[in-house]
Amino acid sequence: MRISASIVILTLGANAWSQEGKSNRGGDWPYWGGDPGAKKYSELDQIHRGNVSDLKLAWLWKTGEKAIPDRRALTIENGIPINKPPYGVLTAIDMDRGEHVFQVPMGDDESVRSNKALAGVELPKRLGSVGATGPIVTRGGLLFVSGGDDALYAFDKATGEELWSFDLGQRSNANPMTYLGKSGRQYVVIATGLGEGAELMAFALPR
Repeated sequence: MRISASIVILTLGANAWSQEGKSNRGGDWPYWGGDPGAKKYSELDQIHRGNVSDLKLAWLWKTGEKAIPDRRALTIENGIPINKPPYGVLTAIDMDRGEHVFQVPMGDDESVRSNKALAGVELPKRLGSVGATGPIVTRGGLLFVSGGDDALYAFDKATGEELWSFDLGQRSNANPMTYLGKSGRQYVVIATGLGEGAELMAFALPR
């Protein structure tokens, strides 16, 4: 039996993407999914393929929520998942042709990677992570997503290449969002942690 998580990105033609962006053209992200249809698409392109590697932490806010237990993927006694990796994948499908554009491992699991039972075993660069959350896509050609692990990632939406990642310090179970601040600076925000350790982390290009 194979258990894994999969995030599917449906790629559309250029006209379809431009139509999707109309609901949040002003740079706001007023709904959970960006707009009433939860398309998770933003027309913002200040952050793009060419500069995403320069993203830095811009601000952090602690939510002050009550503590709740963390929940991890199904494992056997020694902490190793019951199936082989990848435990989660990011998949893009061309809706015009019904073909896979790419499929890449999504996220990682340091607790599995550092397990003593796997000492000496050659593991892939990304193991994938069960419970990976949904991504957002921007006009800058980027796809931002948390793998359900301790990092936020940016992928090239056309090729699936991982362009940037940031260690959040704790697990994220949220969809990212992006908005344009009053100063004209684009931010990418992700919620991390659980309970008292929950935080909002925002990333932007250096001023």
